[in-house]
Amino acid sequence: MKSILIAISRWSCLLAVLMLAGCAGSGGGNGKPAGVERLYVMYCGEGSAPDKSRWTPGVAANEKKPITLSNSCYLIKHAKGWMLWETGFNEALLGMMPKGYPTPVLHWVWKGQKTLTQQLADLGLKPADINYVGFSHAHPDHIGNGSLFTNATLYIQQAEYDFYLDPKSKPPSPPANWEKLRANTTVKLQGDYDVFGDGSVTILASRGHTPGHQSLLVRLANTGPVLLTGDAVHFRDNWETPRAPVQNFDKEATIQSVEKLKAIAAANKAQVWINHDAAQTATLKMSPAYYD
Repeated sequence: MKSILIAISRWSCLLAVLMLAGCAGSGGGNGKPAGVERLYVMYCGEGSAPDKSRWTPGVAANEKKPITLSNSCYLIKHAKGWMLWETGFNEALLGMMPKGYPTPVLHWVWKGQKTLTQQLADLGLKPADINYVGFSHAHPDHIGNGSLFTNATLYIQQAEYDFYLDPKSKPPSPPANWEKLRANTTVKLQGDYDVFGDGSVTILASRGHTPGHQSLLVRLANTGPVLLTGDAVHFRDNWETPRAPVQNFDKEATIQSVEKLKAIAAANKAQVWINHDAAQTATLKMSPAYYD
């Protein structure tokens, strides 16, 4: 039975790769994708931890080696409205604890000069202007500002919602003020999903780090496809040599999801942006600059 399930999983992955590759020219005769106009990268803080080996099990050289993880939010301007992917840690912490916000795993250090709300304001936007919101997963550094976007439709995997957000399941760490966002329209997904129906923004199920982790493929007319990994991997080394961090929910699923994302990235010739890779983040254009 296990071999049958693995075969089905691999076949589903192949179908996803073929379908996504086939969407590349969905924008019309010029081959450019429809819908997406701009992609902004917003600085949503960074965290430091004293032991990189949590993310690289089996690599002895990383034991007790400090690590810094960047944290970005992504704003997408589509013909149908504004979509925010990731919302960062709760911006209320940015001035409350200038030396950083300690957590059981990471010591988050907020070095940014502006909150997410302020960065949106630089573009003439308010949280109420955001039409769609998605998170790679329901950890505090990704959903911390979710309750600000009460006018937005939320896209989340059913498994992630059930584990972290559904009060019936007694979630291990329900996010603050989540009721504000839960009251809005929530689309609970069962896998990959074409958000706007034009192939320009596709949510990719990539469970493993959490029960319902998801990544995002964005097609830009000039920049080309960009794959936002979320925490499917945390930095380039784990992309090139897939490893499942100690804290991941399902280690086997983690490796399978990375294989799926690598196949999709290759089939679509996509840039791979790893959210927590500080070295890569430093090379990206930050809002108000944008990619188109």
